[in-house]
Amino acid sequence: MAIFAPVPAMGQSGDAGSQQGMVAINVESFGVGNVVRPGSWMGVRLGLTDHGARVRDVLVRMERQDADGDIQSIQQVVALAPGATRGVWMYARLPFAASRAGVAYDVIVEPIDDNDGAPVSTGADPIGTARIAAAGEFAMADSIIAVVGRRSMSLEQYAVEYQPGGGISGTLHNLTRTISGLRPIDLPDSWMGLDQFDAIVWSDGDPSALLPSQIRAIEDWVRGGGRLIVVLSASSADWTNPRANPLIGITPETLVQRIDGSDLEPARSLLTLDSSKAPMPGRSDAVMPMPHDETLHVFRPLADSPDTVALLKDKRNRNVAVRRTVGCGEVTLVGIDLSSPGLAGLLDSEAFWHRVLGRRGDLFTMAEMDELRKSEDAVNFLHPEGVWLDQVIAGSINKIGRAGVGVLLGLIVFGVYLLLAGPVSFAVLGKLGKREHSWVVFLAMAGVFTAIAWGGATALRPANEDITHLTLLEHVYLQPTQRAKVWFSALLPTYGSQTVSIPIDPSARPTEYAALSNWDDPDNFGQGNFPDSRAYAVDSRRPDSLRVPTRSTVKRFEAEWVGGPRWSMIRPDPNDPIRIDPNGKLLGSLSHDLPAALDRVTILLVRGQKPLTSRRLGGPLLANAWAHRLTDTWEPGQELDLGSLGTPSRAERYFEILASKERTSNLGVGGSATPDDRLEMLLWRDVIEPPSWSDSNTGQSFDKTLRTRSMHGWEGGRWMTQPCLIIVGMVDEAPSPVPIEIDGRTPPTIGKTVLRWVYPLGSKPPLMDQQQPLEETN
Repeated sequence: MAIFAPVPAMGQSGDAGSQQGMVAINVESFGVGNVVRPGSWMGVRLGLTDHGARVRDVLVRMERQDADGDIQSIQQVVALAPGATRGVWMYARLPFAASRAGVAYDVIVEPIDDNDGAPVSTGADPIGTARIAAAGEFAMADSIIAVVGRRSMSLEQYAVEYQPGGGISGTLHNLTRTISGLRPIDLPDSWMGLDQFDAIVWSDGDPSALLPSQIRAIEDWVRGGGRLIVVLSASSADWTNPRANPLIGITPETLVQRIDGSDLEPARSLLTLDSSKAPMPGRSDAVMPMPHDETLHVFRPLADSPDTVALLKDKRNRNVAVRRTVGCGEVTLVGIDLSSPGLAGLLDSEAFWHRVLGRRGDLFTMAEMDELRKSEDAVNFLHPEGVWLDQVIAGSINKIGRAGVGVLLGLIVFGVYLLLAGPVSFAVLGKLGKREHSWVVFLAMAGVFTAIAWGGATALRPANEDITHLTLLEHVYLQPTQRAKVWFSALLPTYGSQTVSIPIDPSARPTEYAALSNWDDPDNFGQGNFPDSRAYAVDSRRPDSLRVPTRSTVKRFEAEWVGGPRWSMIRPDPNDPIRIDPNGKLLGSLSHDLPAALDRVTILLVRGQKPLTSRRLGGPLLANAWAHRLTDTWEPGQELDLGSLGTPSRAERYFEILASKERTSNLGVGGSATPDDRLEMLLWRDVIEPPSWSDSNTGQSFDKTLRTRSMHGWEGGRWMTQPCLIIVGMVDEAPSPVPIEIDGRTPPTIGKTVLRWVYPLGSKPPLMDQQQPLEETN
């Protein structure tokens, strides 16, 4: 199904939980809305009922095997009272292997002692145990949107499959699932529980019902790239009133006017495709009447709030959607009640949500797809082959050089040993007439080559830690925080255990945070486990430091990080600021002091959205955007004159050339994309045109759907919905911008960082069909 409502999760402690002195364990929510996605962080809410006789602290552990076969023990200390049920959120990154092995954890509750303020297990038998499992699971490639409210507001259109139950879209790169029916009380108390969501759409529920920990979780999630979209209705709380809205610190700074009894006809082009000058095949040409007795909220952003911009206007030039940039995320207020029963069957995601979410691609209902299959063209929606863009991760962080040298040396030593100890020594002794001493020579050779092999192994054995990384980094100019996601292989040369951490400055903790976990390759579930399985603890609330078992080998990790810039980022020249002249030419100067040259640099100027009648078959790019591609690397300290970049190409052409590198002919020729090409595609995946469904029967070449499992939420379509300057590029052979330590030391770190830098330019909502466009936008 396209929409998931909260359902009961599985797992309870059984009869033993009600015995004297025991703790009963029940699962209240396995993932927000009781749905999880392998490869993402998730929250599990446990209900713990203590049947003991006194108030006590207990250690709650949630255990599962990691990619190396060691036992990852996610834990936190919880205070329980006799006879009372305490709800506790536990957080963990769900490994990809769960998609095959099943999403299940063992939960153990233990008594603890307080040892100088540090909780220590007593070693006694557990006082509560349970085996818990998820009730619902989405595919690794699916995007997810959460809805706080009862209606999905047509978001289910993003989850229409080309065949029911097939799990694949017929017109998009991937499906977007919707979890609806959530209440404010259902939201977790840490950003990690929200990590799996591309966006949260809030249409019903009073924000004042949020607990302080839930408020902090939403704020952290937004700063780290989350998108909160609030749909106002007649019964909505006043989201611009600090007394009614505890999230006022991230809400768009705007004046709001409520207009009851409004006719939505002036907003028709925002809401439905039936007014399009080029109706889509399979859709009725009938123009349905718009509701005329609705509550409308219109906005006027405050002049002194540069982070708040107008996003959408109706025909009467009224702002009906505004957005505020917060860190690397955003909060959007929508003044049209999209959940109104009057819009049921009228609201089209391609008309409205594409422009808010930054998507492209045709959207059909199953009925429309069936009609197209029966049409004269007999479209069959053959699904093209997909490519996993995130397959580049494993190859980017694998450490094979030292191992390859060791194997080569071993082969050489063994080959020389066989020659000298065998035919060579036998032939020499034969010439000397002393073959009776062969066994002495053989033993001598064995001793010599054993010493050589031992010495070589000792010399090649790693003595120091080092790290190889692949990092995604996003920075919005003048925002105090940036975000990063890093995958890295850490060479841990000891036998025993070592601490790998993302150090967080305690003074910066309100705005800086990280989550570190073991990483498993989704393309290699059977990579093998170590025979000496060992357990290690993970702090459920602050998983920024892991003390992991070591065996003088490599361990792979994934980390999410949000914090202040560690690098000297791209910056405009205050004497030559970024601007657009009356002729539309981009002007200004930029420079940077990154640790190395910026390569594969593309500069995109987004002037705004195209007029609302700019629709065509195939899902057009809705942004009026232009691209410049630098032919040379951009060196640190070098001034880049934007006015000298030359004539730009349309962004559509840039995306088309990029995607064509995955195109193959019907003979299998093509598909020449490099790992760097795929990383660049990832940054624009949601605005790269999906393979055409209309010529799926006759095409002589085949585009591929672009898919990801590890990099959800890093697509750049959101920035194509408002005026801004975007620069993407890659910093190679340099440390990661994310601080990584091993046993409190910073080891040598080398790898690739993929950077997206954004400079917002202000408001420019798309023109309506009666207004004249300022420029040609074909």
